[in-house]
Order: sequence, then C-alpha cells, then structure tokens
Amino acid sequence: DSTATNYTWQANPPDASLTQPNSQNPTVSPTVETIYTVTITQGALCSATYTITVTPKQGANVDLPGNMVVCNDDPITITATGNGLGYEWSTNPAFNPVIPNVNGQILPVSVVEDKIYYVRTISIDGCIDVDSIKIDNGTIDIVAEPFDGDICEGEETQLLVTDTKGDTTLNYQWTPNLPNAPNPVVSPDVSTTYLVSISNALGCTDEASFLVNVSAANVQAEITGKD
Repeated sequence: DSTATNYTWQANPPDASLTQPNSQNPTVSPTVETIYTVTITQGALCSATYTITVTPKQGANVDLPGNMVVCNDDPITITATGNGLGYEWSTNPAFNPVIPNVNGQILPVSVVEDKIYYVRTISIDGCIDVDSIKIDNGTIDIVAEPFDGDICEGEETQLLVTDTKGDTTLNYQWTPNLPNAPNPVVSPDVSTTYLVSISNALGCTDEASFLVNVSAANVQAEITGKD
C-alpha cells in the first residue's frame, strides 16, 4: 500500500536475520521454519496485519580442493565433496555445455591445461550449490644443447637451454656457478660437467646437464745434427 506510513515486522520464533523490522521489504534468512507477521498502519486509526511462513529447505553443499599447480602432463583427478544427489561438471560457469559422461564426484582430467573447472550439485529439496577450481599447468619444456661438447684447451663453447613453450620467465641456477641465463659461454681448463636447475614462477622445476670435454694438444720437437 503506497499510502501506508509504518511497517512493523515480528518473527516467531525470533529471527536474528530480521535486521530491518520497519522496512517494507526486509530480507531474512531463517534457519528454522519461521512465521513473520507485519502490521501496516496508516495514521492512528487504520491498520492491517498479514503473516507469512518461511520454511528453509536443506541446502546443497559442494566443495573442491584449492587451486592447483601441476608440473607435468600426467593425468589427474579432481574430487568434489558434498551432500548433493548428483553432480555436473563444466569448464563454463553457466554449465553450457556440461562435460559428458561424468555425473559423479570425481572428474578425470587426461589432458591437463590451464583451465577453471566448475561443479554443481542439487539437494533433495532442489537447492543448488556451485564451486570451482583453477588448474595451472606449469610444466617446463626445455631442449638442452649440446649435451656433450668437445673443445680444445683454451677454446670456449656455449651451453644452450631453449624454452620450447616460450611463454614463461625461467630462472637458471648453474653448478659450477654461472650467470642466470639460458646461454652461458664457458671455457673450462679441464673436462667439466655443468648442471642447471630451471624453475618458473609457479614453482615447477627441471634439470639438465652438459659435459664439456677439454682436449690438450702437445707437441715435442727434437733437433739432431747442425742447427
């Protein structure tokens, strides 16, 4: 009634979520069946009283693990926990389309890509809950050349690590100590094995090794007879 001036709401049993008892349209979230009564008054003489019963249904609940980083391409499984009657999975928050042939709490992922997976469930009373998990594939894919190199004493060679994915910032830690770079130039005095540990911002690592063989050239001269 647009001419009404006062609204007074009461809840039975009392409801702490009735925080706006004088609002025309209060929002409530009772945990048990609750009867709400509103008294609407216009001036000092005219009033009307109405009641409504709000019955909360059993809510749905579904939870996924926290966001994941995988450091290889091995298949994984994502497991949901919840109280629903059925589960649907999708890579679309609108669940259009859903992932076919999967209706349980376990989602097998054979090809791990950077994606967000969504799951939703429905309770016996028709309530719906949704959760999601973000998967980052931080696999490092490198080519190390050459694995074995031969140089002569006093020469130098380059150790080269190539990031075939080309979309990550990598950190290179060399043993023996070399600059943090994928292509250091070395000139060892003796045959040396160089190890490199490679890591990215997601915490994934890979390793490679290089053996540089150093050959020394020796010559001797002997003078016989007159010089």
